[in-house]
Amino acid sequence: MASLRDLVNLVRLPHSVFSLPFAAAAAFLAARGVPELRTLLWILACVVTARTAAMAYNRWVDKDLDAANPRASDREIPKGTVSPNQALALFACAAVAFLFCASRLNPICFALSPMALAAVVLYSVSKRWTALSHFLLGICLAMSPAGAWLAVRGTLEPAALLLSGAVVLWLAGFDILYAILDIEFDRGAGVRSIPAAVGERASLWTARVCHLGSALLLLAVPLALPIGTGYIAAAGGFSLFLMAQHFWIGNANRSRIASSVFVWNGWAALAFGIVVCFTAAA
Repeated sequence: MASLRDLVNLVRLPHSVFSLPFAAAAAFLAARGVPELRTLLWILACVVTARTAAMAYNRWVDKDLDAANPRASDREIPKGTVSPNQALALFACAAVAFLFCASRLNPICFALSPMALAAVVLYSVSKRWTALSHFLLGICLAMSPAGAWLAVRGTLEPAALLLSGAVVLWLAGFDILYAILDIEFDRGAGVRSIPAAVGERASLWTARVCHLGSALLLLAVPLALPIGTGYIAAAGGFSLFLMAQHFWIGNANRSRIASSVFVWNGWAALAFGIVVCFTAAA
């Protein structure tokens, strides 16, 4: 029987830091201040349960690939600390919990929740047939701020679309960077990715273009929504981070990609979310 710790590690629960800050920021921006506590808590519950379902299903689908990949062979299913059936059961439980949480928000969120689940399931198998799976992963993550906005306002506004678009490009960009670590394995195993398709140099430039686009979309949000200088400072700081990250990585320094991409992006997302929420609430 898998322990709670093993299940938490399976879904990399701390990595919720990539989606929670943007969902919270979207909720505060949509409310033009502090959203209702009830709504905010259900939004956060939706983010955590949806992400848990996505990761559990992804680990189940990728169990054979992970076992064959030296970089992923220490994950819970290949190690045997979590069985494939337990991972699938966790997916089912998290999916049901997500649907319930979405039902507590409003009718439109509940109506769209099965589509959100379908998207995360589709991503898990998409790397078998398209190198553009990085962008589908970005769309999955961008559903967090879009869904939060819908939960507060009941409709998507231009500012929400700009914020969600920025998240798509941000996530796709650093997922492309991370996939550089698996170029050789992916090519041998038939896994589709941009690095496996076009090589390291072209992948670096693709990630740079994605992150430039993400920065521009974030900085364009004030054009669609009257917000204070706090947001501009947060978006500017996040954009500077994206550019600095590429100077740090250089020409695909793999050791720096492995050690810093998740950490740097996690802290950047957290800082952005905190600043936006505090300034919106002020």
